[in-house]
Amino acid sequence: MDARHSLLLLLSLSLAGACSSSHGSPDGAAPDAGGDRDADVRPDADPPPDAVVDAPIPTTCTGEHLGGAGEGCFCQGPFALGPGGIAYRSGAGLDVIDVSGDVPVQIGSVPQMHIGSEGAVTISGDTLFVGSWGIDIYDISTPTEPRPIADVDLEGTVTDLFVRRATLWIGYEGFDETASLRAYDVSDPTLPRLFAEVPLEGSPGSVMPWGDDRIVVLEARRFGDDRSDVATIVDVSSPSSAVITSSVPVEGEGILRRRGAIDGDTLHVVGTAPLLQTIDLVEGRVIARLDAPEGTSGVGLGIHLSDGLAFVGGGGVQVADLSPRGAPRWIGAIESFGDPFYLERDGDRLLVSNGNQLQIVSLDCR
Repeated sequence: MDARHSLLLLLSLSLAGACSSSHGSPDGAAPDAGGDRDADVRPDADPPPDAVVDAPIPTTCTGEHLGGAGEGCFCQGPFALGPGGIAYRSGAGLDVIDVSGDVPVQIGSVPQMHIGSEGAVTISGDTLFVGSWGIDIYDISTPTEPRPIADVDLEGTVTDLFVRRATLWIGYEGFDETASLRAYDVSDPTLPRLFAEVPLEGSPGSVMPWGDDRIVVLEARRFGDDRSDVATIVDVSSPSSAVITSSVPVEGEGILRRRGAIDGDTLHVVGTAPLLQTIDLVEGRVIARLDAPEGTSGVGLGIHLSDGLAFVGGGGVQVADLSPRGAPRWIGAIESFGDPFYLERDGDRLLVSNGNQLQIVSLDCR
């Protein structure tokens, strides 16, 4: 049994069995959570026969909070899980948090040259990149002692970032309502150099690699008359001459930034109405929509994919089974403190971060 099916079995047992004692009816049956959840899935085309889901809909339950750590701030709390069970969270400074045990423990804090209300954190080798109202770069060859080695001033904010082939790609929105996808040469991380920029028509959210030579940018077009959201596809086979090749309409609206994650040729996007949608990047169309479960906030702020599951942050954490492709369904929910913007699975635990702290929540609610 692979990790995905193990987690599905664990969630199903926890949600439908162990948790029914506190949330179910007197005879142990799962309560009606507000209608047929499968009706919330509305593929554009009829799914293949094997996409029909007849499994019982589990009840929701509360995950076990193991603890939280980190300084509160007015930010969204982006973080990255590094080597040796150390997490780095951007807030009032760069929090260094030991998450190797059941309870997260803050073991240090390093000043950030740039602090803003949002941003992103990523790790490449022994280097940590923190984007906010500027870029801060740290050497983490000693994981518990990040050492600042460079920074970049910006007249705007970094909305997301990742590193590939010694190139740091960032989503950038200027304070003057301009936006772009930017590329920095970080072959020497102590001397980052901007060498390419692709103008965007909207406010960028997630910036994601798709295969080896393409990047997908989720844009919320808020600057002009066109208020639509799109997934913009950029050819970066030659990074210095990166060019937009196409865009795919994204339904609904995002709260703050549009966030998404890619698995193969499939893009999963969170937002409102629908809470979760599935986009075939090759065909360039939405193939499934999943409305928010009854009684939830209906707001998607962040998403993390792991072993065929989607963990959607916003008013707690909603968990969706993404298989078969084109027919996602909700299989449970986990409560969390505040509204999670950033999530990452670590074995049988979920690391969740918001503006208050980094939390550890057990995926087993029994």
